[in-house]
Amino acid sequence: MSPDTKALIDAINGLNHTDSFLKCYIYPLLPAIISTLAGFVLATINFNKQESVKSDAAKINNANKFIIKAESAFQSLMVVKNIYQGRLTDEPIQRAITIGKIEVYLPELNGVEELVFLAEGNNLRPGDSYNSTWNNIPRISAMLGNYLYAVERINARNKSREELFKHIPIGVTSFGLEELGADGYQKLKTHVNDTEVLVSMVDALIIEFDSFLKNISTSIKKSLNVDRVKHLSTIVNYNGNNPLIEQSLVRSPEPNYTLLANILEIDENAVRASFRNYYFDTDLQQNSEE
Repeated sequence: MSPDTKALIDAINGLNHTDSFLKCYIYPLLPAIISTLAGFVLATINFNKQESVKSDAAKINNANKFIIKAESAFQSLMVVKNIYQGRLTDEPIQRAITIGKIEVYLPELNGVEELVFLAEGNNLRPGDSYNSTWNNIPRISAMLGNYLYAVERINARNKSREELFKHIPIGVTSFGLEELGADGYQKLKTHVNDTEVLVSMVDALIIEFDSFLKNISTSIKKSLNVDRVKHLSTIVNYNGNNPLIEQSLVRSPEPNYTLLANILEIDENAVRASFRNYYFDTDLQQNSEE
């Protein structure tokens, strides 16, 4: 037998041995291997899906915490407005004197970072107003910042009221501006300014908080599939159909800007720009997201 023929026979025998090895050892294991791999893939997909559901449920729970705090702040703002609603004229000094010291608990409001997922549903286009949707995080940040600033200004007004009444005798029902003196008149100017900031900011914030509470559920649904997590978490409900809320949404009478400008010794146009619709000039209907 030639060497070439022998090499060919050996190669054929080797193939036969390999085929026997595959039949005896590898082929029987293939179904188990495939089944294991398929099970691993399915388990991984299912695990990732469960983790995604848990993550979305956690987002809703965190959003609920902010919503509850926002509603608490909203209720406090309505209490503040109820102190003077229906009692204001357009005369700036009357407004400043009529609204007494504000002794209302104004809760802390924070946690806007928990709502960043809302940005996923933000469909703002260039040129759209930032306040056309609650999926726009800067709008929520602006509401939060203005609320915190309003709390500061309410506290500042309480202090300016104390300073003013140091120049007004106890028990008097009327007084002339000349009786205040130069220092007293400066205190009056400060208190009138603080009062108009209070009235304009509370009006605007009540409208903005009401819009947030009415529409945040829609905004969340734009960013998350809430149906798949309803067994774990649901969005808290807000009932805005309340006569007290509707009453609070009515803006307070605006001041006489000519008189206000004279008292503050500021240009009337500047006064109007500072106090008229402090937050933003918008119709209530524009704050609804359908």
